[in-house]
Amino acid sequence: MLADEQRPPSTRKKRHLTLKWASGAALLAAALFHMAFGLVGGAEGFRIVLLAVLALLAWHCLVGVKSLLKDLGLPKELRGAVRVLLAVAAAILAFLLFC
Repeated sequence: MLADEQRPPSTRKKRHLTLKWASGAALLAAALFHMAFGLVGGAEGFRIVLLAVLALLAWHCLVGVKSLLKDLGLPKELRGAVRVLLAVAAAILAFLLFC
């Protein structure tokens, strides 16, 4: 896709892919950190790290919501509603985590 000679990707598309990869890498790093804390029997920062994982997961989903809708065969007009749903779900999970 990035090396397509016929239709080279736009700067906006390249930026989006970079953001998607960056959010995925940050999510992976936080998840590995979270697993390391979980494997040693827990730690005081366990909930903070879990909150970071949830926030990064929400960010990654918000970045990729358009391609997610395309993969599911749903109209792209639902993008705003899905983003709101993801934000509300992340807020509810964060609330439950700290209650």
